[in-house]
Amino acid sequence: MEKEYYVSRAKLYRDEAQRAITYINNGDEQYSHLIYQNLCKSFRLELKVLKDDVPLYRQMLVEFNEQVANHNDILTNLVWIRARARQFE
Repeated sequence: MEKEYYVSRAKLYRDEAQRAITYINNGDEQYSHLIYQNLCKSFRLELKVLKDDVPLYRQMLVEFNEQVANHNDILTNLVWIRARARQFE
């Protein structure tokens, strides 16, 4: 049950990253930026409350946070987040 929850969370991150990428491709930078900001906020908050018994999921969240902290290009970050979330599934 618990593993399914974390897999569904990773899928949610993947889907939201894809949705933001689609908005960028359609020329709607504003919606894309809002989705991106929400994703970043979710990574930070979920990492703070995550139990220590899911190390692979924690590692994914740490990598998400590092990626967005070290790279300013939103599209690059979204593509990376989408790909990394797929690896968790």
